[in-house]
Amino acid sequence: MKCSVVTALVICCALVVQATDRFDKIKTDLAEAGCVQLEFLSILESDVFDTIDTANGLAYIADDGRFRLRLGEDVYIDDGTERYSYVPENEQIIIEPSGVAEADQISFLIRIDDHYRTSLIESNRCYRLDLIDSTLTGLPELMTIWITSDEDRIERLEYEDINGDLNRFVLTRQVLDSICDESRFVPDFDDSIERVRIP
Repeated sequence: MKCSVVTALVICCALVVQATDRFDKIKTDLAEAGCVQLEFLSILESDVFDTIDTANGLAYIADDGRFRLRLGEDVYIDDGTERYSYVPENEQIIIEPSGVAEADQISFLIRIDDHYRTSLIESNRCYRLDLIDSTLTGLPELMTIWITSDEDRIERLEYEDINGDLNRFVLTRQVLDSICDESRFVPDFDDSIERVRIP
């Protein structure tokens, strides 16, 4: 009789472990990391202009929401006090106060559950994310996320922006660290570039 009870408990525990979805672990790992580094490919598909634009990207995100993002030639840095946006074709750096860091389109990834309600599309593979607070204008209201089949990380995410264009981000590499290299958040732009400060 005791053997049957123990066996039943073991079977139940095994079923609970199997029922645990890997996306929960991925979200927890991202939230608990002191620093997250992501390499990705950004793909923007526009039906209006009948174009597909692609760019390689690198995001370096601290657990307090500071980040450094390179997308193609564009560079964005949030040092916790100010946000710097450098787009070479504009030949200037826009400097503005740092906003709510987690509401940024990049740094939200380290706090997914703070901003989105997750619905299962396919277990251990595909998920729908619905924005909890629609007043956060920096984030898409609806996203679809896929996770890799062989690693505990996000494989890609996609959403339609306010123009109806399809934005797709394919994550090619993820590194989680306990601390960040603080130098990554120091603005290191050339002094010759014009600065425009927005109050």
